[in-house]
Amino acid sequence: MTLLLSAWRTLALTSVAVFVVSLDGTVLFVAFPAIRATSRTSPPPSSPGSSTRTPSCSGALLVPAGRIADRVGRKRIFLLGLGLFSAALRALRAWHPRPAC
Repeated sequence: MTLLLSAWRTLALTSVAVFVVSLDGTVLFVAFPAIRATSRTSPPPSSPGSSTRTPSCSGALLVPAGRIADRVGRKRIFLLGLGLFSAALRALRAWHPRPAC
């Protein structure tokens, strides 16, 4: 019975993590035109290609990350990645606070 509960908890935690990452990608894709419009620098000529960089980088890091997770432990690596993602979001939020309406 405990093994079944553990499997459901793992599924729930992984599902939440996948949802957060996909939500982040969706928000970035929707906000990209507004970010580009308010940017003080000129956009690079390959701006539409920037939406393909994230999946490419994720795919390139998938195999090495899997190998490290096999050696160190999947749970540790998963929690480390989740912590780094959360810390990066907090740092970006502190660096660029929401403007007052």
